[in-house]
Amino acid sequence: MPLVYYVSDLEKNGTLDAERLLRLLGLSGKLSGFYYTVYMLEQVQEKPECILLITKRLYRQTAQHFHTSSGCVPAEISPKNSLLKR
Repeated sequence: MPLVYYVSDLEKNGTLDAERLLRLLGLSGKLSGFYYTVYMLEQVQEKPECILLITKRLYRQTAQHFHTSSGCVPAEISPKNSLLKR
């Protein structure tokens, strides 16, 4: 099913960043792991090869960025505890 997003004339020239996209999909910044997910999406957008080493590199990089342990990052955004299931 395709996602359709209508934009106003004011927004047409703006960029759709990861945080805005997640909020348009109905996710809130109050959800656990929301900002981890935003950061990871931005990293994958900049360097698509990051998705290939998601557990070995991207989780660790995200943990370092947020000054937490790498074990915390996957627990928050793993498919088992997915933000979309909440």
